[in-house]
Amino acid sequence: MNRIGDVFHRFPMGEMAYIFGMLLSAMGIALQTKAGLGLSMVAAPAYLLSMRVPWLSFGMGECIVQGSLFLLCCVWTGRFLKKQLWSFVVAIPYGWILDQMLQVFANIYPIFLWEKMIVFLLGSLTLAAGISLFFQSYLPCQVYELFVKCIAQHTGKQFSGVKQIYDWSSLGVSFVLSLLFFHHIVGIGIGTVLCTLINAPLIRIFEKMFCRIFNFRPAFPAFIKIFN
Repeated sequence: MNRIGDVFHRFPMGEMAYIFGMLLSAMGIALQTKAGLGLSMVAAPAYLLSMRVPWLSFGMGECIVQGSLFLLCCVWTGRFLKKQLWSFVVAIPYGWILDQMLQVFANIYPIFLWEKMIVFLLGSLTLAAGISLFFQSYLPCQVYELFVKCIAQHTGKQFSGVKQIYDWSSLGVSFVLSLLFFHHIVGIGIGTVLCTLINAPLIRIFEKMFCRIFNFRPAFPAFIKIFN
């Protein structure tokens, strides 16, 4: 490990990983939204819901979608754990942060295709980095990630395989909602398909990189009992 890595590895980053994971995930979705090439397949249903209901913000749509997925997870696995409930609770501040990130990037208007591609790429990388940080923390991850983890454990399948299936399923649901709400494709584009293909591999790359640099041991071990 290099000298910089040694410095970072001295400090427990379990809680900070969660905070940065939430910020980066929201930032990534906001950038993808501004790119106009299609959102992440995971975020697309909430975006479509917010487009269909005028008074509903993107962040509020996230809370509704994650709440629905939380209930589906409980029914599918036949379990109701405290960790599952915490994952739903944190959807509320995440939705608020997402709305704030959209305000931060409100003045970004990429016009040319190359500009849109740069913004979308930055958003995709930021999103993957944020999700990978979520996975390194003992704190409750988003319902999206919790759902994949629970289904993988319940079925005995590998997480990466279940994640890929979930991503493609989300893409299919987004197409259906788009046609149902607007009778044409909205919020879905080449970027959505591209994100479906590269999201899981990017997350694995960031996980390996971050684990070499950071120490994700909890700084406050007493909190582990609260969230598990």
